[in-house]
Amino acid sequence: MAGYTPLFGSIVRSSIWDEDNATRIVWITMLALAEADGTIEGSIKGMAHEARVTLTECKTALEILKAPDPYSKTTDNDGRRIREIDGGWLVLNHKLYREKAKSRAGYMRQYREEKKKEHEEEKKENSNINSYSNNVTPCNTSVTGVTVTDSPLPPTKKRHLDFVMLTDDEYKKLIEKLGQNRTEQYIERLNNYVGSKGKRYKSHYHTILNWSSKDNEERGSKIGSSSENDEPFIR
Repeated sequence: MAGYTPLFGSIVRSSIWDEDNATRIVWITMLALAEADGTIEGSIKGMAHEARVTLTECKTALEILKAPDPYSKTTDNDGRRIREIDGGWLVLNHKLYREKAKSRAGYMRQYREEKKKEHEEEKKENSNINSYSNNVTPCNTSVTGVTVTDSPLPPTKKRHLDFVMLTDDEYKKLIEKLGQNRTEQYIERLNNYVGSKGKRYKSHYHTILNWSSKDNEERGSKIGSSSENDEPFIR
């Protein structure tokens, strides 16, 4: 009955990988041909043909695989990998390889089941959230004569230059009140002041209006740049 021998990636870190190419090829060929009980039926000449190596290379490889290996990770059988039996060879520790494969297969099966369960739970949670969102209606409740409704979201502010933040409506109102040129001059003035001083204002819109009003009071309609003497006045 044909079987199989698992081939793990760790083989490239085993001492067998230090052997010559022919030995490595013969070893992997034997693992591929092994029956479920680890036996391999065949002859040296037949094995040489299966591994596509010369007869001499095959003989040398078989001797290496039968010999003790003090550097083998598996200490059983003194590191030997095969032994001769009637009609062929036996892969030593074949059962260990199969058990290791079963253990890993069980781990991977459990891992896939857990991932599948997580995916299903996440999908169910998202479905519940979407269902809740679709069923939510704006609040419009009258309590003792007072009507409570959902508050509208605040308008989005846009950045002008580096630091000045204004809504579209605020920007339009400034242009209507001050004109395009004066609005841009005040935006630049505020931008430079905030950038150099690190000053913070709750409303850049009202700050500009306040500056304009102060400028009109102190210097008529002429717009001047901020100076150190202006700081108490513009704060």
